[in-house]
Amino acid sequence: ALEGLQVTLNCDNFTDGYVLSDRLHEHTEWKAANYYDPKSSKYLICFIDNINMAKVEPEGQMTLSETIRQHIDHTFIFNKSQMSLNHLRNTVYNVTCGLNHKLSSRFIRHFATFALHYPNKSTLQSIFSAVSKTKLSSCTINPSKLSEMSEDRLSQEEITPELVDNIIRITIDIQDRL
Repeated sequence: ALEGLQVTLNCDNFTDGYVLSDRLHEHTEWKAANYYDPKSSKYLICFIDNINMAKVEPEGQMTLSETIRQHIDHTFIFNKSQMSLNHLRNTVYNVTCGLNHKLSSRFIRHFATFALHYPNKSTLQSIFSAVSKTKLSSCTINPSKLSEMSEDRLSQEEITPELVDNIIRITIDIQDRL
């Protein structure tokens, strides 16, 4: 197992190469000259979530993916605060991407890729049921608050499974609309 310091970057339309550079530099320490290593660990494990949501420049380029590619190819990242190239060692990337990605082949060649289909409704139902019923089984419903929500006075045993099933059904319906 790979042990190290974990950094997560959730991408949105403001995430670019500079955001990644800043996040990586927060978790590294200077060693010698312009070489940096992860703070107090062997590896810096960088998880980039949904890279296809990152900022796209007017020219159509995505600086985030090109920054990662440049780091993998040449072992350095540009540090805009110091205006220098810093060599970041012992960094591992794990990147997720949606189906509508526009990533360059120069970037993709550095990763082992595999595709997962989105689960169907019955699979989602079983996943959400298992998680929700486990988490909500320890919850208690205050009977005084229950009477404010409904005119019928139902016991916790009567309402909890029904409530959980309705939450699951609504969650799956909303997910289908997305």
